[in-house]
Amino acid sequence: MQPIVKGYLAVLMAAFFWGSQGIIGKKVMLDGFDPLALAAFRMTLTFFLLLVGILVFKPQKLKIEVKDIPFFLLFGLVGVGVFHACFNYAIYYAGVSIAVMLLYTAPAFVAIISTIFLKEPLTKNKIMAICLTIIGCVSISWAGGDELDLNLLGILFGILTGLSYALWNVMCKKAVSKYSPLTVNLYSIGAGSLVLLLMTAGQKVQAIQFQPNVFLIIAFMALANTILPDSFYAYSMKFLDASTASVLANAELLIAIILAWVLYHEPLSGFKLLGFLAILVAIGFLVWEDFKPCQTEQAKSWSSI
Repeated sequence: MQPIVKGYLAVLMAAFFWGSQGIIGKKVMLDGFDPLALAAFRMTLTFFLLLVGILVFKPQKLKIEVKDIPFFLLFGLVGVGVFHACFNYAIYYAGVSIAVMLLYTAPAFVAIISTIFLKEPLTKNKIMAICLTIIGCVSISWAGGDELDLNLLGILFGILTGLSYALWNVMCKKAVSKYSPLTVNLYSIGAGSLVLLLMTAGQKVQAIQFQPNVFLIIAFMALANTILPDSFYAYSMKFLDASTASVLANAELLIAIILAWVLYHEPLSGFKLLGFLAILVAIGFLVWEDFKPCQTEQAKSWSSI
């Protein structure tokens, strides 16, 4: 299998698992779980599950160089802690639609940051894909039915959400060039969960009723919505540019729409279909750019026979 194909399959698998988290998380929050507390416990449980799994099966993956500890602390602080906190507060102050729209500006941030710091080329196809992705995400979010509240504080938190998610992408790309995806996820999530626990109000944490079914749901989210997709996504970074992976990851929205339509019979409005199509075309631009050189090389090899 070609490396580029491995990268595409890995990031699309990540998008599939991420796409189901809204449906599961919604149920937990409807049961009275505070959103920030949910993020804190989910990340903390994720860290311990990862730690136990690595200790049992791949203890060598625990090793990192001392000089890289500050990097992982920053990675966890910005990419996990700040991201989850800002996203929750963006929803609180501006509503779901604005929060999601601003979150999915991340590919534009990723393209700019990765061009500057990772020296990734910013091609015409990438620019078109990023623009179409933003249009698609705005259309899908607008179709959510929420009243758009242009609250300045909410917009600020939303922009910080997109920026912190973009920084997570770029730092992940840098980290997997040296460490395995498991190692990267373990230490970044560990640092992020600590930040989230410190941010979560103590009285909210103590007031939570730890019912067995809620604990099992959070454990499932830790595995299916965090460990698996984060690992697949980090693995994809070994083969794809950070900007390409971030656009492909927006297939998460398409999967979320399909699941909501199938499971909750949510209508597919014109705006949703427009957004769906825009994201598909954006992915098409990336596929054309990445696979055209492979086809050219293959044609050359056939012509030389």
